[in-house]
Amino acid sequence: MTITSIQALRAVAAWMVVTRHVEQFLFDSEPDGFVAWLFWSRGGAGVEIFFVISGLIMVVATHERPTTRAAFLHRRIARIAPIYLLATLLMAALVPSSPGALAQSMTFSRALLDGGYPVLYVGWTLEYELVFYVLFALGLGRPWLLPLLLLALQFYPWNWAGAGMFRSSLMLLFAVGYLIGIAHVAGRLPRSRRGGVLLLAVGAACIGLGQGRETAWWSLGAIGIVAGALAIELKSTLASRLGDHSYAVYLIHPIAIVLALPFAAAFARSPWLTGALLGTIALAAWFVHARIERPTTLFLQRLLTRRRRRRKFEVSAASDFGGPAGAAGA
Repeated sequence: MTITSIQALRAVAAWMVVTRHVEQFLFDSEPDGFVAWLFWSRGGAGVEIFFVISGLIMVVATHERPTTRAAFLHRRIARIAPIYLLATLLMAALVPSSPGALAQSMTFSRALLDGGYPVLYVGWTLEYELVFYVLFALGLGRPWLLPLLLLALQFYPWNWAGAGMFRSSLMLLFAVGYLIGIAHVAGRLPRSRRGGVLLLAVGAACIGLGQGRETAWWSLGAIGIVAGALAIELKSTLASRLGDHSYAVYLIHPIAIVLALPFAAAFARSPWLTGALLGTIALAAWFVHARIERPTTLFLQRLLTRRRRRRKFEVSAASDFGGPAGAAGA
């Protein structure tokens, strides 16, 4: 079941990050006017919103479609890896990097191994996601285990450069989203448009009060916004489609910004440049989602499903004849 309000929020979070990076990289973190300053100073909170959503959606998805640990990880990797690897290669072609950095980026291990940014710099969030997926898979069937694992990661005395991700408060946002998801599928969260709007307003205010990721304001705001969106019943095909495109928006926009850099000096802070860039990102994301991301994901997931069915059939057939050991004994 698609939660349309959460789909809409995915799109909002993606474009928050886009506007932050446009101000940061295209205009050298020198916002001109209140709106530009707001995008630059608060757009990064879209990452917090993404992480809460991720914890929520994983619970909803596995509740509707019970799965094994291996099947869950296969589906998630098939979902996030192809387009990310393609975008990473495109970025590497535009911005040269060392073979080691590219190899770590392609294996989702750059931030984990040395705390650095991947070649496609937004990929650091996907490395956090992948750690969460592994922990979520371990906790399938044991709802109490995931929060305990995430807390244990926070307090274990890690001593290598990339261990900062385990101690990051961002990891706890997965756990909060996970708990919200459990309450949602159990029917314990009331649906209230007024309550949802209030939570959205309080969440937005918290993000407004926060000065960055170093304080708890953005995290609190993200939790309130996700809970508020979940409480509101939306019926909008457009919102659902915008949410579908959000992953492509997130991965494509750094490449578009790099391509736009030569024009930044010539056009200064022209609204035409910003508008053209945002429009290009939207169109490119639509194309990538429709022509690359969705077909590739469906192909890989169907392929994995057929392999699992074949393996299940082979195991079933072997057990019918006494299994390998029984056959040898016969």
